[in-house]
Amino acid sequence: MDVKLGLLALLGLLSALLLPAVFKPDFEAVDHDHVRLDPCKEATLKNYKFSCAKISEESRGLFSKEGVVVLREVFDPEVIEELAAEVKCRMRPKTTAEDWALSAQNVWMDSEVFAQLVLHKDSPLGCLAAQLIPNASAIRYAHETVTLLQEGQNGSTDWSTDAIPSNLRDEDPEDVPLIRFFLPLGPQNLSNITGGSLKIIPLSAYTKLRNFFPPCFEGRADAEMKATGELKGDCMVAHQLAFAPQLAMGDILLYSPLIPHVTQQMLTGSRLALQGSLYEPNLLVPWVRDMPPPKYVDPVRFNIQGSMRYDIFCLEQAACWDREAQQCHHNVNWQSAATQGISEEPTACFPQVYPHPVESEVATRFSNGLWNPMGPSAVRSRWILYSFPVVKASMAPMHVLLDWWHRTTDLILLGIATTTINNDCHTGMKAPEGRYKHAQPVCFEVMRELIKGAHGTQHLVPPLLVSLSMLENDALQYYQFHISAKSEEKGKDRSEGRG
Repeated sequence: MDVKLGLLALLGLLSALLLPAVFKPDFEAVDHDHVRLDPCKEATLKNYKFSCAKISEESRGLFSKEGVVVLREVFDPEVIEELAAEVKCRMRPKTTAEDWALSAQNVWMDSEVFAQLVLHKDSPLGCLAAQLIPNASAIRYAHETVTLLQEGQNGSTDWSTDAIPSNLRDEDPEDVPLIRFFLPLGPQNLSNITGGSLKIIPLSAYTKLRNFFPPCFEGRADAEMKATGELKGDCMVAHQLAFAPQLAMGDILLYSPLIPHVTQQMLTGSRLALQGSLYEPNLLVPWVRDMPPPKYVDPVRFNIQGSMRYDIFCLEQAACWDREAQQCHHNVNWQSAATQGISEEPTACFPQVYPHPVESEVATRFSNGLWNPMGPSAVRSRWILYSFPVVKASMAPMHVLLDWWHRTTDLILLGIATTTINNDCHTGMKAPEGRYKHAQPVCFEVMRELIKGAHGTQHLVPPLLVSLSMLENDALQYYQFHISAKSEEKGKDRSEGRG
């Protein structure tokens, strides 16, 4: 009997230890989902006549200096009411959660009402960003979230800078070709009495905070004793410097992603809001590639193009699947085909909204050519991956093999292309005459093609070595480089000695 009890106890202990790895029952408590796929009523916003709100010179100057501006009465009440009614009909709030009653991403991919606002021919959102981003020729839409706060809920309690690292101290808001917006959808106006707005630290106050309160930031201060790390959530001075603008329905808050912000606790009633990003793609691509990777991404996956191609099911931190282009995007902030960084190709996943939507992208959206991994059609997949961790773990070996295959194939193809380019240009070049008779000509077209297609030294160095080896003088099998005047003189002596 004692042996049986001991075995049962041991079995119970093993079950308790292994069960969390096999099944997690609290999916509903940690995931915010749409609950209705079919539309509630016919969307009418496509017939609405929007006008582009003109941003005054004073407001543009304020945004340039402080990184934030509030525009009043930009949207008519009937537009706000239709958006709010769509959310109320299609989504179910979670009143027991401490943070959000609702937090749904990419709603425009699943809701006709929100899609008609985003892709409206008059571009009510895009024209605002175009006035704040210098030299903007096009604006695209990204990182959309619909949030609902009910009384007592806190929303996001950590200071955050959207899309970019918070330690970019010396940037100007106008230098960042991306704008964030916050649009309240009711049912009440927001103030310090109701709560529910965004608490914003203006850029001038944020600069003072970095210069004079390094303990409010993670990591060490630099040589000038200025903070360099992320802003801590428990910094009381930050809360004293922040302000929460009063917002009525129809008002819109525009702010730079450089600006730290946090959700203001909902004190009375409730509030619904639409948040999103608007960016200039031609300016943003080089800007993102020059910035350090944010802390929430894998630096390798962020810097290297095609590094997420192993995710054949578009589930690993995926933002959107473009069925027309057969591409999965992995960053909610901008176009990111098969990368956690940024890609160059335009896509309907991040549609153009200014000066006008692209017809093919509009057609892709309304023909169900986009799949939202965070939307209602993917609830079952997310439930399986969350509730059964063993399923996700079993996919890891396949991902590793696919990742290795793609990396190896890329290097082979790049090496072949490099060799071909080398041979084509090398046959038409002659060895230089004059001072260095043993030197070999270098085809700079090779270097240009290598750099164009490679982001990160691990993809660039191997084919670069192959390229240089193809240019070696087979009789001598060496290379001579001069990095200073002294080494150049040594090179001359050795060249004469071999002559």
